[in-house]
Amino acid sequence: MVPAFSDIAGTQEKDSRALFDSAVQASVALGEAVRRSFGPNGIDVLLESSEGHVTCSNCGRQILSSLSLSHPVGSIISKSVTNYHNNTGDGSKKMLLVLSGTMKELGSSVHSLSKIEVSNALLWLNQTVIPEVTARLRKNKPICQTARDSEDLRRMLLKIATSCYGHCYRREISQKLGEILSALVHHSFSTLHNTTPHSIGKYVEFTRKNMAVLLVPQPSHSLSAARTIPGLLLDLNLVHPLMRDLVTEEWQTKRGGVGRKLRCLLVRSWSPESDDDHPLHYLPQLCVNSLGGVAKVAESFSRQLQETVSLLKAADIQLILSGDKIPTGARYVLRERGILAFEVVSEGFVDVLSECCSIHPLSTIHEMRDSSSAIGSSVWLSFSLVSMETNKQFVCLEPPPEVHLRPLSVVLCAPTAGLCRQLQQRLSNVLRVVGGVCCHDDDDDPPAVVLGGGAWEIALIRELEIFKKHQNLVKYSPKWVAVNAFQKGLLSVPHSLLTSSVPSHARNPLSLRTLYCGSFTTTADLPYLAVDCLNGVLVEVDEQWPVLEPFSSQCHLLHAVLSLAAQLTRLDLMAPASKSPSTHDI
Repeated sequence: MVPAFSDIAGTQEKDSRALFDSAVQASVALGEAVRRSFGPNGIDVLLESSEGHVTCSNCGRQILSSLSLSHPVGSIISKSVTNYHNNTGDGSKKMLLVLSGTMKELGSSVHSLSKIEVSNALLWLNQTVIPEVTARLRKNKPICQTARDSEDLRRMLLKIATSCYGHCYRREISQKLGEILSALVHHSFSTLHNTTPHSIGKYVEFTRKNMAVLLVPQPSHSLSAARTIPGLLLDLNLVHPLMRDLVTEEWQTKRGGVGRKLRCLLVRSWSPESDDDHPLHYLPQLCVNSLGGVAKVAESFSRQLQETVSLLKAADIQLILSGDKIPTGARYVLRERGILAFEVVSEGFVDVLSECCSIHPLSTIHEMRDSSSAIGSSVWLSFSLVSMETNKQFVCLEPPPEVHLRPLSVVLCAPTAGLCRQLQQRLSNVLRVVGGVCCHDDDDDPPAVVLGGGAWEIALIRELEIFKKHQNLVKYSPKWVAVNAFQKGLLSVPHSLLTSSVPSHARNPLSLRTLYCGSFTTTADLPYLAVDCLNGVLVEVDEQWPVLEPFSSQCHLLHAVLSLAAQLTRLDLMAPASKSPSTHDI
């Protein structure tokens, strides 16, 4: 049994943490080197499969050699793999052996107290699990040959995991053991999936306090699902496959499934104030849970910014923020993968962000529109800041090649001009009104309130039946539909986007995405239907989108529209139209 180390002096924590951070940086550097050389899936190049064995390719050895020159601690990883290659002489690298050797080498580079923890825990794992697993690998046999074997292995791994996390109270040690455990489970579950995929069930979950580790066999469709949730692909390096396999069809169920649990988990675990033991704590605490705290953490933010950017680039993940806590004087305008934009609505906000970055000479925060901090200018960050609250999930799109940001336009269509004026009055407290009320005499052309003034629009249509003449929209039942094509003052939706035949431009990652809402007047539990124009699939995502309060009067209707408009200004369900909209007659 792994001994408890609660008697170790807490005064050594700072030194141990600093040294461990160096090891984490080495892992990040490895992932960055792989992705820089071979792209986002470079890990697959580093580790190749040969006759049932996981091997390290020649390209992988070259990466490790260059890593040893560019990063001091990185030489430990390189040396471990190289030595194993020289000892065996056959060129194969069995992942578990490399993992074991690498972790022991890393243990020798950190503080002696941490070394004791790592060595004892690894010794225990090596004596119980790894010999049997590696023996089967050497004989080219599956780890589990029968359903009973798989169940025995599952129980043993869970017992190991519980003991490891229970006795190694330090986060870094728990993380290291978690890496080895997850590698074992990932390998065994992958083997089982190819032979007896139903013998172990769908996934295994165990929890300790607020920590939840979800071990999921990777189904054939998980990759396509993962593409829509890049924030969860925390494949930081070759020894951490744990988070990579979390995305399953459970994410798209009404109850949220695994995804809903994971969102709650991420929000808690990524908060700087969180003291909960959790595997994700091995990431350096570089994330602030609210941009409203930027001014307070300016010194820390600037000092850690370079490491944050490197981490994001290496892992291809987003920095997680709280979407409801918007900085004073700024409005969340648009998020894309790699880009965050603010529209400045008060003086001084640009100066606050600039001051945060002035200590560290980086150009990650800059103004795109002009060099002043005047109202209306735009501030961009070069990495993603995406809300991951418990009831929201934002899908990120690739940024366009030529980005010309304008303030987000919100176009509200309603049956009467009076209702539009009321909407304008209410929304003026939330959004900067640069337009007015568009009044039309024709019943087929409802009036609209135009807020903002740019190439990105959202239209809320009160009654779908009004638009029977426009692109055959009558065939669809929702009475409220949000679209982002607003031309000539009238709503126009490309018919091809509403059919099973997806046009070529809709297959482009920049193609527009459409949000369909159910009837506001008949249900309190408002269902949301999201159309992903990349694949033309209609998915019901009830609890993953904001659910409005029930209403029974026009006052409640206005409140619902206001709430929805406020939410839509922060959603990533749009892409820039190919042409700028026509100027509306105000």
